[in-house]
Amino acid sequence: MKSIFSADVDGDSQPELCVLSKEYEYGTGDDSYFATDCYHRTADKFELIEALAPLSIGLKNAKAVRQHFAKHPVKPGTPLPGSTSQ
Repeated sequence: MKSIFSADVDGDSQPELCVLSKEYEYGTGDDSYFATDCYHRTADKFELIEALAPLSIGLKNAKAVRQHFAKHPVKPGTPLPGSTSQ
């Protein structure tokens, strides 16, 4: 884990909880990469915004995450990119 911060990633003017980490898939030979998991607060729990994870790859800090999702908000319940489910 690199940092924990808040950012409005879904465009509702309420901040979400964001966890930025540097990931590496052991044994692949690939380089590590940055990714951010963001959680939307509901009445009784935090809910992962699953569709956001693939879109956050490569965003290296809180400033980059905030700038990206200010322009491209992702609502909770948005299907993952490439998903065929409705």
